[in-house]
Amino acid sequence: MRTKKRLALVTGLIALGAGLITPAAVATPEHRAPAASCLGGAWRYDKAPGEIDAPPGAAYYRTTNRCADIQVKPSNGTVLKLCYLKNHDENQVVCKDEVNVPGGSWKILGTDFKDGVEFWLRFSNAGARKTGLVAA
Repeated sequence: MRTKKRLALVTGLIALGAGLITPAAVATPEHRAPAASCLGGAWRYDKAPGEIDAPPGAAYYRTTNRCADIQVKPSNGTVLKLCYLKNHDENQVVCKDEVNVPGGSWKILGTDFKDGVEFWLRFSNAGARKTGLVAA
């Protein structure tokens, strides 16, 4: 059995060297599926008219192990800022500068976040409904 695996691997490497197949086509016993992408794990936000934050009230989003950055992709252009709790402490709120994000485009709002950071999006227009995607 080992000999067959080695033979298949050597045959694949020879074909790769000859330019007959791409590196992704060479199957090895150690081959694993790639981890879920940051943007592939994005979730939907929905800010209701009259609210300024998404999620509303005392709720938070939390960063995950999929991303080191926090990014948004609004359905329509909007102005917003990223706010988060430093050290999970409600007395240590940090809000970044406002940014104008075009609709349908991903925008990085902050970088190098650890897993589990509690954050929210604060919009400049409280009267409008705002929807889109957030990845963290």
